Amino acid sequence: MKRILLFLVLITCMVGMVFAAGGKEEAATASEGTEITFWNGFTASDGDILREIIDRFNDENPQNIKVDMDIMPWANMLEKLAVSVSTKTGPTLILLGLENIPEYSQSGALLPLNDFWEWSGLDKNNYSPNVLRAFQYKNNTYGIPMQYNSHYLYWNKDLFREAGLDPEKKPPQNFSEFIEYAEKLSNPAKEQYGYAFAADSAVITNFLWSNGGDWLTSDNAKSAINSPEAIQVLQMFQDFSRNKISPTGMSGADLDNLFYAGKVAMYINGPWLIAGCREKGIDFGIGSIPASDSGNKEFIGTGVAFMITSSATTEQKKLLLMKLSSTGFRKIF
Repeated sequence: MKRILLFLVLITCMVGMVFAAGGKEEAATASEGTEITFWNGFTASDGDILREIIDRFNDENPQNIKVDMDIMPWANMLEKLAVSVSTKTGPTLILLGLENIPEYSQSGALLPLNDFWEWSGLDKNNYSPNVLRAFQYKNNTYGIPMQYNSHYLYWNKDLFREAGLDPEKKPPQNFSEFIEYAEKLSNPAKEQYGYAFAADSAVITNFLWSNGGDWLTSDNAKSAINSPEAIQVLQMFQDFSRNKISPTGMSGADLDNLFYAGKVAMYINGPWLIAGCREKGIDFGIGSIPASDSGNKEFIGTGVAFMITSSATTEQKKLLLMKLSSTGFRKIF
């Protein structure tokens, strides 16, 4: 309940931030009942929690603001975002990953939120400084953290047993064991995959850094993806696809469902997968991502934040000022 209330407060403040531009004289003419479009990629069980939060906000906020939420796979959302923002048909409020901030802030699609803490009254100290810095770019704050996490290796214990592997033993610890397990756990005749590869930059970066590789050189001047260390990682995943150890052409939501259906033995994902596994009755284990054979382990922290796009209308901007000058955010609760 406390977590839901915290999200409600943050949603309220972020909806308010949409309207932060404009003068007080405009507030008197703003109308209530404004609709806010909100996009995110929470297609797993975390989406159910978010729907509950948004439904409660829509029912309880006194200004009769309606948040119209659209959940879609992250890849689809990013594909639609650039075009929709440029034509002013995009979302007003969005959950976006920290890795997307440079691209969309430089194009003018995201609005800076530098004064958010000052006017919202929320305690900045509730967030770890490194998490806050993650959503800053060129001395501007573009996101208020909503979720920050690492990724983990999930495995289906029933499929391990069927393949003659001990499901209670430690999962594969290094690349060699990872490849060995994935091959043993694959069964094309049953359309069963040893591992589901999601084209997630954080997941790939875990493997790259662990193996001594990276996307860019240390001075960020050139691509480093053609280094031997990086090529070894990419070759491993390419072999998985070619040998039908891993499915291809699927979204993250599709892969989630494949794991829930017992068709995937190993899968790297975030903590949001846990609730879905329990709901589907999957007997699963969870552990750290395999390290390189040298034993070097790297764990990437990633996350998403509430961000405001340049699609905000004048009407939406006016509404905030009326909201601030009347009841104020915290009085709702």
